[in-house]
Amino acid sequence: MKRKTTWNASRTACTALCLAGSFSVVQPSPAAEYTFGTYLLQGTASGSSKFPFGDFTLSGRIKADFLVDAWTISWITDTKILGGNLGFAATMFPIGTERTSASVAVTGPLGNTVSGSLTQSVWGIGDSVVAALLGWQEGNNHWNLVATGTIPTGIYSTSSAAFLGLHRPSLDVRGAYTYLDPQTGLEISGALGMTFNYINTATNYQTGNELHFEWDINEHFASGWSAGVGGYVYHQVTGSRRRTFGRLHLQDYGGTSPTERPVVPRVRCQEPANGQLNLRHHQPAAC
Repeated sequence: MKRKTTWNASRTACTALCLAGSFSVVQPSPAAEYTFGTYLLQGTASGSSKFPFGDFTLSGRIKADFLVDAWTISWITDTKILGGNLGFAATMFPIGTERTSASVAVTGPLGNTVSGSLTQSVWGIGDSVVAALLGWQEGNNHWNLVATGTIPTGIYSTSSAAFLGLHRPSLDVRGAYTYLDPQTGLEISGALGMTFNYINTATNYQTGNELHFEWDINEHFASGWSAGVGGYVYHQVTGSRRRTFGRLHLQDYGGTSPTERPVVPRVRCQEPANGQLNLRHHQPAAC
C-alpha cells in the first residue's frame, strides 16, 4: 500500500511561504538587518485526498489557519565569491498559532475508520530556519543561490492534527531571480529548488525529496503596501519511507506525489522600521 504525504508536503510549502513572506532576492548593501513580520496564512484541501498525521490518517475536507510572528536577522558581508556577496540569515523560534478543522474520515493505526468532524489548535514555537547565500545585482536584475536548513524546534505531536513544526530537519538548495523596477514598483520573482528531507524520529517516517518552483508578481506602492499574485509548482520526486526493525531497515512506501500548481493571492505591508504584515491564502491541488 502507498501512503500519500501531500498535505504534510503542502504544509511544508505553507510554512516556507509563510516564513519567507516574499522570496524576492533583492538584497541590501553589505550590512546587518533585522526584520519582524506577522504572517497570516490559510490553507485548504478537499476531495478524496488522504493525509497522514502521525498515528492516524485523515481524508476529506481540511482547513488550516496560521498566525505567526517571526524575527529574521540577515547579514550581507563585503566578502565576494564568484563576484557575488556572501550573506547569512536566520529566523529563530517564530511564535504563533495554528488551527486545523476538518470534516473527515479518520483511520487509526489498527485500520478502523470513523467519520465525523475534527477541530484542533495549538500555539507555541515554530521551526527555525538558517540560510547562507550568494547574491548578485545588475541594474534592475537580482539573483542568488541559497542553502537553507530547517531546525525542528516547532511544536509537534503524533496524536494531533494541529502543529507548528514538522519534527524533522531538512536542507533546501535554491536558485532565485527577481526583476524590480523602482520607478514603476513592478516586481517579478521566480525560484527553483530541491528540498532534502530527513527522518521524523517521532514517526520513523521520511518524506521523499521535493522539487519546487515558486513565482511572484507584485506591485509596490508608495504607501508601503504591495499586492500581487504568486504560486508554486511542487512535486515529490522520490518515494517516502518508514524505518522498521532497526536503524538501517527502511520500508519503501514508493511512489511520488501528484504535481501541485496552486495560485496564491497575497498582500503585504512593509513598514519603514523593518516591520511586515503578510496575508496569503493557499489551496493545494487535489491528489
